Amino acid sequence: MENMEIKEQVLNTHLAAVEKLWQENQDNGFVRKLRESNLEEAIKALPGFKEAFKNFLDTVDCSDGRVLLGDKFGIAGSGILLSGEDRRKYIEYIRGLAKVLTSHDDCGAAKALFAEMAATGQPMPDGVTTADELGKYIIAQIAKEVEAKHIHLSRKEMAEESHDEFGIVVDGTVRFSSTRLNGFPPHFVCSGAGIGLSDGYIQKEIAMLSGIAFGGHGFGDRLTPESPFHIVIVAKDEAQKEHLSALASDVLKDYGSRVKVDAMTVEL
Repeated sequence: MENMEIKEQVLNTHLAAVEKLWQENQDNGFVRKLRESNLEEAIKALPGFKEAFKNFLDTVDCSDGRVLLGDKFGIAGSGILLSGEDRRKYIEYIRGLAKVLTSHDDCGAAKALFAEMAATGQPMPDGVTTADELGKYIIAQIAKEVEAKHIHLSRKEMAEESHDEFGIVVDGTVRFSSTRLNGFPPHFVCSGAGIGLSDGYIQKEIAMLSGIAFGGHGFGDRLTPESPFHIVIVAKDEAQKEHLSALASDVLKDYGSRVKVDAMTVEL
C-alpha cells in the first residue's frame, strides 16, 4: 500500500511539473505571436535574431530540447543512429568544426538503438549494459574519431526533467543557433538537412521526435489543432524550404491539424 502511495505521489508531481511547463510554453510571446501572424514575422521580432546566425555550430548535441550546450548542431543521439553515406557526411562535416560532442542520460535515440541491438542479437560493447551507457560509449568513440571533446550530461545537468518542446526546428542553414535565441521556446533541433543527410533519415528523425512530443513523455493530448506541435523550417533557399516542408508534412500527416508546418528562408 505504501509503495502504491509513493508511486501515485511521484506521478502527481510529474503531471504537475508537465502542466507548469505547458503553461509556460503557451504563454511564450513567440508562440502567441506565431498564432497571430507567420513564422518570419514572429521570429524576426525576437531580439538577437540576426546574431543567431553569426557563428558556425561547433557543439554537437542530441536533438533533445533539454540538452543545451554551446552553439548547437542538433542530431538525434548526437549521431548514433547514422549509418552508411549519412554517417560519412556527418563525420566529414563535424571533423575539424565540432569542439564538443555530448551524450546524455535518458536519450531516446540511445534507447532505440539499444532495443534494436538487443532484438537482433548484436553484441554490446564491453561493459555496456544500459541504453545510457551505449550512448555514452558510441559518442565517446565518435568524438575521438573527429578529435573533439566528449561530455556526458546527467539528468541534473539537462534543462528540464520532462520534455517541454513546443516543436522541432529543422535547420537547413547549419548556422541557426536557435537554443541561444532569446525568447524562443524550448524545442527539438534537427540540423542534418543542412549537411545533406538523406530524406529517409530526416523523416525518421522528425517522426521519432514528434512521437516523443505526442507520447507520455511529452505534452501528449495537450497538443490540439488550437495548440499544435510546430515544425519550424529555416531554409537557405526556396527550393530547400519547399522540399523540407513536403518531407515533414508527409511523415506527420497522421497527426492532422495537431501539427503545423511553418517555413521560411534566411539570407546568410
